[in-house]
Amino acid sequence: MGIVERDFIMRLVKQLAELLARAMKLQAAKKDEEAAEVIEAGCLSLLGIDWKTLAWVDSASAAQLLKAPVRIRVFAALLEQRARMHREAGELAQARSKFQHAFEMYREAGDDPEAVGGARRTGAEIDVLLLPQKYR
Repeated sequence: MGIVERDFIMRLVKQLAELLARAMKLQAAKKDEEAAEVIEAGCLSLLGIDWKTLAWVDSASAAQLLKAPVRIRVFAALLEQRARMHREAGELAQARSKFQHAFEMYREAGDDPEAVGGARRTGAEIDVLLLPQKYR
């Protein structure tokens, strides 16, 4: 990995951490809609692709659009946070759906430790046997 690529990854991870912290702070203040907006707007600012585009296509297609494993992991992290927000709001069906999409995206991202850890976290929230064969 070159210096420029490593720099890009470090900036992206820092921006993701800042965005997630902002969303969690809003959520703690019971500003759930604003927190959701931060997550969804962050998708465009971090990845250059609108949230709705990535959230509504299947995971393999989203991974193709994102291309780089680090970008796939960032989207998976955004999905995971959104799933937690749904769960805390009592929106369990939406939470399961987002956890599943996050799990699939982590699997699409490859076998690096961050992707494996994300898949373990999100996999604990879903029934893995109900997943498409590709992701089991």
